[in-house]
Formats: sequence, C-alpha cells, structure tokens
Amino acid sequence: MVAGISSNGLGSTVIVLIRDNNVWMAANSMTSASGKGRSVCQIGQAKGFYWASASPSEAAPEFGIDASMANVQADGTLLQKMKTLVEKSKAPITGELERLRSSDRGRFQNLMKVANRDLVKIIFVGVENHVPTVVWATLVAEERDGRIVVSTDTVKSVIPAEVRDGVVGAGLSKDAISYLAEHHWETAGDPVPLLRESLRAQGRANSHGVGGHVSVLRFSEAGAEWIERGPCQAPEAKRTAVAN
Repeated sequence: MVAGISSNGLGSTVIVLIRDNNVWMAANSMTSASGKGRSVCQIGQAKGFYWASASPSEAAPEFGIDASMANVQADGTLLQKMKTLVEKSKAPITGELERLRSSDRGRFQNLMKVANRDLVKIIFVGVENHVPTVVWATLVAEERDGRIVVSTDTVKSVIPAEVRDGVVGAGLSKDAISYLAEHHWETAGDPVPLLRESLRAQGRANSHGVGGHVSVLRFSEAGAEWIERGPCQAPEAKRTAVAN
C-alpha cells in the first residue's frame, strides 16, 4: 500500500510549474474545507511521489481522499496509481456529498454550481526513470434523478519534454495562474519568488480560503527537494529520492 506523510486536509490552491527538465509544486497552507478556515500542510508524501488535492469551492467538504490513498498499491506508474485512487475515491466522495446535501442544503447547492466542471482535482508529482512526472485527475459530480453521481472528467500524465512551459492549477487557482502569465514566469530565472507572489495574488482574490505560509517542492532527475516547507515540516531530510 502507499504510505507516508499525508496532507492534513483538502487544499484550496495548488500550482505546478513545468519548465525545462524541472517541476515545481507549490501550495498555500489555508483550507476552508468543512466550513472552517485553518492552516495545514497541503502537500502529502506517499511512497515514491508527492500529492495534493484541491477544490475550487470553499463549500467543499474534506472528501476523505487521504483515507482513499491507503488503498493505492505502491507498485505501478503514477498514472496507474492515479487511476486506482480515482476509482477508490468515488464512493467516499459520493457519501460526503450526500451527507452535505442532508445537513446543509445551501452549502451543497453552492458546491454543485461548480461540481459539474471541477469538483476536486488531485495531483501527483514524482520522478519516474529519472524524469519528473506530473499526473492529475479532475472529478466532477451531478444530480441525476435524485442521485449524486461522481465521475472522472480528466486523467492526464505529462513530462517536461512534452510540455515546454506548463502550468497546472488545482482549486482556487485562476488568479494565481493569471499572475504567473502576466509576469512571464516561463522566462524568469528562479520561478519560486513568482510562485509565492502568485499564491498571494490568489489570496487577495479569495481571502477567506487562500493564504498562510507557502510550501514549495522542486523535482529534478535527482529527486524531490523542499525549497520551502511552510507547515510541511516532516520529514527532516532536505532531498528525497523518488525515482522508481
């Protein structure tokens, strides 16, 4: 099974940059999942890769993705692991949505306004065969004849050679991505300062759900290296080899 340090809650903003042969993964530390703002580590570590999940709606519950990760086998590619996680997550997410519909109809309706396009996005980043690899999946939901149906909208895997300069955003990320584009991150030297500022820009747009300390990971052929931990303080080793 996949084991390791898990994130402490559904994230609000996660940004992944792909440039040259490197990948950077950044997240803020505030989450409003379950209706309460709190500061958490939003980047989890599993065996051989790191992961995060985020929803664009501040009405989203936790969804139990941490628990579903325990059902993912350690063997296989990141794409295979993601496909397994997505299937294992559908029933718990459906249950969370049903409970929310029963307990807080207004919040449920707010969530369902975006759920048919982007209920929650899950991102895996690791190094496979000495190549940084990014995999993401988008789950959507809708009501059909009184039933809540959770399905997969997108499952995609990319490596830097396939994407010259790329940005993947999860959750409340529109303003962060716009900030990066406006400041030409793809031609900047070190993208980390721009990543920090992009998350702050998103925080100005969504002050109730985005903010707090920033965590940043850099992935190269050598493995994963914490640039800034924020609230993600363990493990202590600066570099973690994640090549399969």
